[in-house]
Amino acid sequence: MMNRGWSADFFVQLAHNGATRGVRSILVFIAKLTFLAILAGCAADPTAWPKETYVNRPWTRWWWMGSAVDRENLQSLLTQYHQAGIGGVEICPIYGAKGYQDRFIQFLSPQWMEMLDVATAQAARLDIGLDMTTGTGWPMGGPWIDKDDASSTARFQQFDVSGGQRLNNKLPIDRLRCVFAISDAKQYVDLLWRVKQGRLDWTAPAGKWHIYVVSQRGPAQKVKRAAPGGEGPVLDPFSTKALDHYLARFDVALADYSGRLPRSQFHDSYEYVGDWTTDLFKEFQARRGYDLRLQLPALLGEGSLDQVGRVKCDYRQTMAELHLEYIQRWVAWCHRHGMLAREQAHGAPASILDLYAAADIPETECYEHFTEDDVPINKLASSAAHCTGKNLASAESFTWLDEQFQATLAEAKHEADFFFLSGINHI
Repeated sequence: MMNRGWSADFFVQLAHNGATRGVRSILVFIAKLTFLAILAGCAADPTAWPKETYVNRPWTRWWWMGSAVDRENLQSLLTQYHQAGIGGVEICPIYGAKGYQDRFIQFLSPQWMEMLDVATAQAARLDIGLDMTTGTGWPMGGPWIDKDDASSTARFQQFDVSGGQRLNNKLPIDRLRCVFAISDAKQYVDLLWRVKQGRLDWTAPAGKWHIYVVSQRGPAQKVKRAAPGGEGPVLDPFSTKALDHYLARFDVALADYSGRLPRSQFHDSYEYVGDWTTDLFKEFQARRGYDLRLQLPALLGEGSLDQVGRVKCDYRQTMAELHLEYIQRWVAWCHRHGMLAREQAHGAPASILDLYAAADIPETECYEHFTEDDVPINKLASSAAHCTGKNLASAESFTWLDEQFQATLAEAKHEADFFFLSGINHI
């Protein structure tokens, strides 16, 4: 190790004291490089913080109440946020304040897109990042979603009849997905086509028969905290076809938009309600290789433990694959429009690591006070980022840390420290 007090002259003198011309040239070259390195080392402070950017400053949710925003206030607020040290904002339009309905702006309307242009332009001037939710409130949904594209649940009914009997019970008229009769002798009869106006036109052959009926019910929920223009059914999170229909509305709005795009789109944590999707029977057959309709007894818990476990596992795997493809389709849509995708995967009935890994920025969250018990679940997001070479692992960091306006900065720091220890680097 060279003493920093020595100069490059030491090596130059050594080069002239008996070395050959070739060796002298090499030594002189090394001397110059070493001297430059010493100067650089003396000039740089190894304990200094690296230069901060908008990415590693704290970001914040930015709720547009009723989307009642205007040019002057958007520019003024972003300036205040920048002066306070905020690195970025995430636009989420939600319900508005009473008494200000005349100022509400319909989501994705030309006026709303104009306000997005104002916000993104001002953010760029101030070097502030800007994201937005793919929708209003949460989960994704809106008034342009019909019932077949909405989240849904399944209603299962079972009836027993003996040979020579007819079923007298009235069946659902709308969205009837399956009517199957299974005998104790393992005979199967598809009866869906024999249901007319809620009545089953079928007389049971000899033996004891069990009739299984599956109907689809929904929409299962409405968008929570929806903004004006975003009220409506929540999207089916197991259908890429439904997602395509939903995103088409954004495509129309973006087609006439010439402003800056947000850095990324955001998808909130899995808060969908529903256990079914319109094409489940077809998807199950294609993925698992057998007809789920013939295994409805096992799906409902009837039969041997092995068979019940196998069928339930296959159902859950199918739903998990469908939701992963849903997220992957959304990510691809974001990329197609030149944006990143920030995803909260926790809560989903699927492989959390796979869902996080599908996004550009996996995002976890923590409710109330963080303890060491919370580290493993939050490491799912950072692990997905590490394994897929993503630079950022994000966190919704201080949700319900205390009552509104009661949480202290000391409490926030405690929470942030645990996130950092969990591999999170984007607060």
